[in-house]
Amino acid sequence: LFLCVAVVYAQDPAPGWMAYAQGTLPDGAERITYLSAMWKVGSIAKKSFAVYSPWFGMDPADNLNLMQPVNPWIGEKQQWQMYTEYVQWSPPHNSNSQRINVAPGQTLHGQIMYNADNDSYNMTQTIMETGETSQQIVPVQDEKKYVIPYFVYENGLLNITFPCEDYPSEEIVKFYNITVYCDEKDCTDTVKWQPVLYHQHCDMTAH
Repeated sequence: LFLCVAVVYAQDPAPGWMAYAQGTLPDGAERITYLSAMWKVGSIAKKSFAVYSPWFGMDPADNLNLMQPVNPWIGEKQQWQMYTEYVQWSPPHNSNSQRINVAPGQTLHGQIMYNADNDSYNMTQTIMETGETSQQIVPVQDEKKYVIPYFVYENGLLNITFPCEDYPSEEIVKFYNITVYCDEKDCTDTVKWQPVLYHQHCDMTAH
């Protein structure tokens, strides 16, 4: 899966999403119990006010409770970061794990793991070269079942687009080692992915 991927409005997809891929679980699957992917941190982009992020994550059917390991670029500081984020639209609630600075070329491994004992998910984001991990446990709201996986490239400021030259020069984010479990069984090969061009900007597409 290759994505020119991106941070999230009263429902997903949020206005900041540009290009993304959305997955459909196989027939009969009730919930995602494990979602994982790896990718490389991008190069240093020019100093600017740009804020954007490649990420993957998942939502329940109503698109109101997004869980996502994220990798934002902070243009003013010319710094990549990584952490995990939970965005709940109703009632509004947001929680982030520890923000950790990362360097270009480092490998990120994000994981979202279901715990049936207390109906929660453990979200982790790890720098493979150093072992540093950012982590949080998020309770599931109202016993919802997560069924929609996403891979996204998102602008970090709603309704604001940045000049194309403010993005990394390689112009691509490649997610790999993508793994999906449905109801505790590996369903990676049976998830159907659909690319979506949500906001046309800088020729971003999902493949």
